[in-house]
Amino acid sequence: MNVQKLKEAERLFLSRYPGGFGNPEMIEISRKHKPEKMRTLTSESFGESLFDNPSLIAENLVKVITRSSMVSVFEKPKFRDFARMISDDEKALLSRGLHERLYGNEAAGFEMMLEILKLGKLAK
Repeated sequence: MNVQKLKEAERLFLSRYPGGFGNPEMIEISRKHKPEKMRTLTSESFGESLFDNPSLIAENLVKVITRSSMVSVFEKPKFRDFARMISDDEKALLSRGLHERLYGNEAAGFEMMLEILKLGKLAK
C-alpha cells in the first residue's frame, strides 16, 4: 500500500468535504446508498453466533454484496458464482476470515479473505 498516496487522497477529500463523512454534502450523497438498511442487513447476516455455519455465511456474503450499491454490477454475479462454487473448506476459510475481520484480528481476517478471493480473481 502506498501510504503517501493514501495520505494525499485523504487530504484532498477533507479539503473538498471539511468534516469528512459528517459534511452535509457527504450526508446527502450517502442517503442514496441506504447505509442504515445495509447496516441492519449486515448485522443480521453476520452475527457472531452464525459463524458455525460457513455455507450460511457465504450465502449471506452473496446477499450483502448483491444488495450493495458500492459494488459494481459486473462484480456482483462474479462473486455470487464464485461463492457458490468454492469447496466447503474454502467457505470455512472465507467464513473464518470474515469472523476474524469483524470480531478478532482485523488484519489477519483480511489476509484470510484475500487469499480465498484471489482464487476467483476477485481480490480488488
